[in-house]
Amino acid sequence: MPDKILSLVEKYREQVLYLIFGFLTTAIDQISFMILLRLLPDMTSIVPAVVSWIIAVSFAYTTNRKWVFQTQSAGIRALLREASLFYIARIFSLLLTVLIMWLLVDLGGHNADITKLASSVLVVISNYVFSKFWIFRKSS
Repeated sequence: MPDKILSLVEKYREQVLYLIFGFLTTAIDQISFMILLRLLPDMTSIVPAVVSWIIAVSFAYTTNRKWVFQTQSAGIRALLREASLFYIARIFSLLLTVLIMWLLVDLGGHNADITKLASSVLVVISNYVFSKFWIFRKSS
C-alpha cells in the first residue's frame, strides 16, 4: 500500500506540490486577512483582502517557480516576464475575490471569514490553469 501511494505521489508530483503550496498560500492569505480585518475594523473587507493577496501571491510565486513547476528562466528579462505574467494572472484572481467579497460580504452581509475561504476554491483552480498553461509552460 505505501508503494502505491508513493507511486501516485511521484506520478502526480506537480499537482500534489501545487495543492500543498496552494493550501499554504490560502492559509497565509486567510490568516493575514483575518488579522488585517481586525486591525482595520473601520475599513471595508476589500482593503484587508488586497493586502493579504499581495502577501500570499509573493509566497505563491516563489514556491510555484522553485518547487512546483521548477522553471529556470534564462536571464533577468525572462525572469521579469515570468513574474509579470504570474502577477497579471493573479490580478484576475484578486478581482474575482474582490467581487465575491463585495457582493457577499459588503452587500449581502455574509460572514467575511467564511466567504473569503470559500472564494479560495475558485481562485486555486483558476490559478493552476493559468500557471500550468500560460506562465510556467515548458518550452517546446
